[in-house]
Amino acid sequence: MSKVLLEVKDLKKYFDVKEEQLRAIDGVSFTINEGETMGLVGESGCGKSTVGNVLIQLLQATSGSVLFNGKDIFQVKGEERKVLCRDIQIIFQDPYSSLNPKKTIRKILSEAYQVQKIYPRKEIRKHVEELCKDVNLPLDILSKYPHELDGGKRQTVGIARALSLNPKIIICDEPVSSLDVSIQAQIINILMDLREKKNLTYLFISHDLSVVKHISTNIKVMYLGKIMEESLSEDLFENPLHPYTKALLSAVPSIESTSDKKRIILEGDVPSPINPPPGCRFCKRCWIAQEVCFKEEPKLEETGQLEHRVACHFADKGG
Repeated sequence: MSKVLLEVKDLKKYFDVKEEQLRAIDGVSFTINEGETMGLVGESGCGKSTVGNVLIQLLQATSGSVLFNGKDIFQVKGEERKVLCRDIQIIFQDPYSSLNPKKTIRKILSEAYQVQKIYPRKEIRKHVEELCKDVNLPLDILSKYPHELDGGKRQTVGIARALSLNPKIIICDEPVSSLDVSIQAQIINILMDLREKKNLTYLFISHDLSVVKHISTNIKVMYLGKIMEESLSEDLFENPLHPYTKALLSAVPSIESTSDKKRIILEGDVPSPINPPPGCRFCKRCWIAQEVCFKEEPKLEETGQLEHRVACHFADKGG
């Protein structure tokens, strides 16, 4: 069995909004094994990017724990925290705003080495050039500024920066959503090649299920701060069980015949995360909801299929 690298337990992140609390993450738990790619998907506003920001500690968790190699990342301090920052890196969604416009690409890629002081200053130049080779960036871009590059190359710089400290896990927060389809494919291929070469582990956050299917080994589906369904990637696409997952998959474009594929149009608005409904978070938009769904929140339970769990009172539990 693969080693568990990251374990998230009952993670919550609430934001104070006047005298109320916005529940961006409301009790999320999952594990990521070494060498795998876990896809985290859902509509905008479901809390998936907040999960990534809490894991990288750009946001402070309200409660819960995150264990990395068995150690709670919220408790480490000093030199141990500095080492942890090397092991957990992030690729941001916007490849332009995440790069300092006043620095050349060489300075941007040198910064982590300078802060962490893991190489003598005279060796940094060599390591920056090796980074570029790892991600297929031409060396002549090192003298350029972010605004001089196209979106694909800017995002590739972001990948190189995340890779610079030899991390064990990289959080990919919508890394291709702002790019053209042809450039998306290039970035995904780079990420997949790096995973094989360097035994990397990814948390891949996206709203695009077709992209997630291509790169992920398993998938978690989020809705309004909760995980609604989780499964191995192939099984989720072949046999979705939660109505929300089925609706998401019905919207994925396909070049295959769609004569028997029915698009599911969700009616109603997404409930406010400030005051979520008392039962199932999805019940007001669900076409199979019954009285119990409005009163009792379903638990994320096994379905009888390998590594497939769903939080729904009336989902087909593998029968």
